[in-house]
This record gives sequence, structure tokens and C-alpha cells, in this order.
Amino acid sequence: MPGSTARRSVAALLTVAWAAAASAEPTPSFALVEPRPLAGEPAFSVTLLATNRHETPIELVPPLLLTGLVETGVGTFPIALLARSEDMSPRVLPPGGFAEIGYRASLPREAEGVVLLQLVDLPATPVWFRVEGPDDDARSGFRWTHRDSGPAAGEPRAGRSKKELIDRILNGLSTYEPVYFIAGGDFKPVTAKFQLSGQYRILLEPKSEPDAPGFLAGVERFAEDLYAGYTQTTIWELSSPSAPFRDTSFQPAFYYWNDRFDETWTFLAGPWSGLGMQAGFAHESNGQEGDDSRSLNIAFIRPVFTFGDESRWHLTLAPKVYAYLEKGDNPDIDHYRGYVDLLVKVGRLEGFELTATLRKGVKKSYGSAQLDVSYPIALLARRMGAFLQLQYFYGYGDTLLGYDDNAHSQLRAGFMIVPYGALYR
Repeated sequence: MPGSTARRSVAALLTVAWAAAASAEPTPSFALVEPRPLAGEPAFSVTLLATNRHETPIELVPPLLLTGLVETGVGTFPIALLARSEDMSPRVLPPGGFAEIGYRASLPREAEGVVLLQLVDLPATPVWFRVEGPDDDARSGFRWTHRDSGPAAGEPRAGRSKKELIDRILNGLSTYEPVYFIAGGDFKPVTAKFQLSGQYRILLEPKSEPDAPGFLAGVERFAEDLYAGYTQTTIWELSSPSAPFRDTSFQPAFYYWNDRFDETWTFLAGPWSGLGMQAGFAHESNGQEGDDSRSLNIAFIRPVFTFGDESRWHLTLAPKVYAYLEKGDNPDIDHYRGYVDLLVKVGRLEGFELTATLRKGVKKSYGSAQLDVSYPIALLARRMGAFLQLQYFYGYGDTLLGYDDNAHSQLRAGFMIVPYGALYR
């Protein structure tokens, strides 16, 4: 009897799932997702996702208080996470069902740079986030700063250590296009396709309020949203003799990117829940010589329309419209690529996502369609953070070298580290 009472007490404090674990009953899988800053406070909110992966219903009593650990470059610090009162109601998770419980916590004063948040009370998948430029909480849900107010007026600022400078540089790095490794193709031969990508924010410490007045303030704000990006895509012939790389596309870019463009320019508000804007210049080439050389330079603009709650099921439309500034090695590439890449994405980060990338050339029926399906492995294996990926490609331009070759059907599967549409969240 005492043991039964003790188990009920633990369930009241933690979750029914925790008590069920003691009696060998099914328990939910837990993951921390969606860390977001709380404006004007050195604090943040985070969501605890509870998922029932069993064939029987599970009763869940959300814990009011959780203990977490924040790991930084200078140490590990305990924090307390307090649940939102509106999420405290007990509920039953059906097979395949899930629940989201919101928590808030204060950031340790030492939290800066890339940090890891994990729970002590529950076996939950941890979450990484960055703490960077001052007052950046208005610009991105994944990056913000909690710092001391700094030296008083007239007080000399201390010099930066080497570690601080390295942290500043690393904090400027973020995801851009998807990063993945997949294999398959048409199996004549078997090919692998892998892509690396990233972007770097030119100004490492954007400010909430520009120092310059009037027009110059607008220029300063514009400069805070300038990025240099790089993407590299390779087709690797795995089953050919000596397994050569068939072609590699090198794609540096320089651009403006504002993921809250409709908040900056309020007259652009519309039926969408969010509007981002990207515009700039990009180069693409395959690094080869002679008849195999391919290269082009473009100027582009890409509005990114989001419909629905980005933390749940939502739709993203991102048409990339471009003009060719130079295409000497491949003067007819517009016949096959056209002037628009249309990205359509539907799904949620904590579940299935379907992404379509469509092109239509200006001649005949030339063009291409690429479909990608991804699913987070963390929902299958708690300690892994990648995604399962299935990609289908049909049409022209599976490689830059073969932009005018019909690749027909190419089916590949593998793993993805950065999901499609990472830039557009």
C-alpha cells in the first residue's frame, strides 16, 4: 500500500508516464522543441512534445515543474522550467497521438553562444539553440541574447578574448539550404547525391536600435540582414569503376534576408501568417574546363509566404525569380531551367514534411520536378537528431553538367541533417 501511494505521489509531481515506467506500462516519448525568447526578459519559452508510439492509449499528467541543465562553453548550469497553467490539464494520448506542454525558464547569465538544454526529470530529446546579437529576439525565435547591460557611460570596454572572438564568428553561422546524403538514382549506375550548405551573417552583433539617425538608420538596419551563403552539390557514381564524382556544383551567394519582412514593412501584411524576403546575387559553376565547363551568374528575389502556425502544420510558398547576368558556358540554360524556381513545402518540423521544387523551361516541355519527403529520426530513435529523406527527381538538370540532359526518374533515399526549407522557417 505505501508503495502504491508513493507511485501516485510521483505521478502527481511528474507525469503518469513516469509512474507507468515504474510498473512497466507504456510511456510517451518526450522531446524539447521550439525554444523562443520572451521579449524584454532574460528568459525563454520551450515546448515539451509528448508522443504516444504505442498501440494503447496513455494518460498524461503534465508536470508543473521540471529541472533542466543548460550546457554552455563555460560550464553547465541548472534551471527550473515552469509549465503554462493552460497546459496543465490531464489528457489521454491515443496511439500515434501527441501533446504539447509549454514551459518558461530564465536564462543563466553565462548563457552565450551555442547552448544545449536537456531535462533531468524526463528522458527527453534535448534541444540546441544559439544566444547571439543584442535584442535579436525580435528577429528570430532561435537566436537571442541575454547579457549584462555592459559598461556604464564613459567606462572603458574590456578587450575581447580569443574565445569571445571565436564565439562571435561561430554565432554568425547558420543553416541555409538542406544538408543531406542520399543514394539510389536510376541504378544505371547507382549514384549518391550529397549536399553541404551554410550561411554567414556579415554583421555579427546586430542592434535593436541603430546608432545612426534617419536615412542612415535604415541603411544600418539593411546591413544587419546581409548574408554570404554557400552550397555545394555532388553526384557520386558509386557503382562505376573507381567510383568517380560525376559532377559538383559550387554555389556561392551574397544576399539580403529578412524572415520578418512583413513586420519591417507593415503595409505588406496579407492573408499569410508570415512573409520573408531574400534578394541578392548568386554564382553557380562546376569547376571544370573546356567542353565540360558550366557556369552562370544570376540576380534573384525570393519572397517566402507562410500560411499557418510554423510550430505546427503549415504551408510555405517560396518562388525564386531570377535574371541571368552571365551564362556564357551554357547560353541556352534558360530553355531548361526557365526563370523561376518554385518551392512548395507542407508539414511540420516534428513530423512529416513534403517539399516540391518545380522548374519550367521556356522551350517545349523542358523543366524538372523534385519531391522530397522527410521525417525526424528523433521520433523513432530518441538520441538521433537527423532526418530520414526520400527524394524523387524527374526531368532536366539533375546536374549542372547535364542541364540539357533528361535524367528521367531518379529515386534516392538516405539521411538529412538540415531539412528542406530550413531558411524559410
